[in-house]
Amino acid sequence: MGHIVKSAWPDRPPVNRENAVHVRISRLRSLFRSLADRESTKAVITTENGAYRLTPEEVDADRFEELLAAGTRAYDKGFPDTAAPLLGRALALWEGDAFADVFAGDCVTAEASRLSELRLLASERQAEAMLALGACSNVVNALTPLTEQFPLRETLHGHLMTALNELGRTAEALAVYARMRSSLIRELGTEPAPDLRELHWSILQQRTTDVDAPAVRSTAAVTTRSWSRPAQLPRGATDFVPTPSAEAVAHALSSNDRTTSAVAAITGQGGAGKTTLAVHLARRLRSFFPDGQLYMGLGGSGPHPADPDEALVQMLFSVGHPPWGLPRGTEARAACFRDRLDGRRVLIVLDDAADEAQVEHLLPGNAESGSSSPVGPGSPACPSMRGWSTTAWGHKRHALCSVNSSEPPARTASPRPCGR
Repeated sequence: MGHIVKSAWPDRPPVNRENAVHVRISRLRSLFRSLADRESTKAVITTENGAYRLTPEEVDADRFEELLAAGTRAYDKGFPDTAAPLLGRALALWEGDAFADVFAGDCVTAEASRLSELRLLASERQAEAMLALGACSNVVNALTPLTEQFPLRETLHGHLMTALNELGRTAEALAVYARMRSSLIRELGTEPAPDLRELHWSILQQRTTDVDAPAVRSTAAVTTRSWSRPAQLPRGATDFVPTPSAEAVAHALSSNDRTTSAVAAITGQGGAGKTTLAVHLARRLRSFFPDGQLYMGLGGSGPHPADPDEALVQMLFSVGHPPWGLPRGTEARAACFRDRLDGRRVLIVLDDAADEAQVEHLLPGNAESGSSSPVGPGSPACPSMRGWSTTAWGHKRHALCSVNSSEPPARTASPRPCGR
């Protein structure tokens, strides 16, 4: 009750505060009933333990935050095609500024500022998702007025620059940067962030390269070289009993004298412990791969194996590739992935692989990195990996390890009580 009084009457609270609040709430309930469908019986405002509560699904602000959270989760998992419409629905709930027609105290002002910041974040995330989908024209239309309204918002300007550059409007992209830089220097006395400066430099370099080129624009991305160190290995077995047959895999992955990327294939029937072995070895060898460990479940033994192109998108996001300007096509994305891994020591676990076609574009190309792949029981490569070692992996140093009933390398010790 006190919070409502402070928000509604910040300067001169009424003498009978409780009665004044009840009158206001009664009027609001009447207003909501007049606006609701005749068949609707749901109350927008309910009373609980002497307090008033708004029904979350009836409040646009709550619905907006739910859609923003759902879109953010989808985007972070590497599904921009799912994230973009969710974020679009969230932004469509807005009609003007938050609490634009309300004159109240600090509580309302603070909430309005919070919601406005979330609105900007939703716009930035939607732009990132749309850029990943190649919808650059939509990004330009959405962000041009926002960058004018928020001249110091660097992320918005970076997305607009990228979209304009992808559309071949390089001069406009450079002009956006110039205006933003001028505003930052004038208002804050500072230069743009390093990522924005690098993006600007990349566009300038591309423009210089394209001066004498034909008027056919490349779809290659203008990206930054930021790196996110992934640590995606799942939890390993508590009690693991290694056997000599697993040492070939460990040696191939950890050897320092190789000149090509190391690939370890682990075969065996379903339930033999291929994934357990792969995860155990990956955890054991983490110190050999200080730049990160990627884990990707490929679903090869199931009815819907993972698409290599979608897997590449997720792995690119995991190692820090910005969501805007992803190359188009599996071959281009695979080349971009290998380029980002160049010079780094990264271990990749490709679990439940179906066949060589599924993993061919997911393998690292540099000698410093390595890959371990448990192969699904339904794979044509089981129980032999000869077909794999002479095709997709023929140019890489590889080790083959078969998990079978006679010598299971991925078995665990007998169960023990954890406590009483």
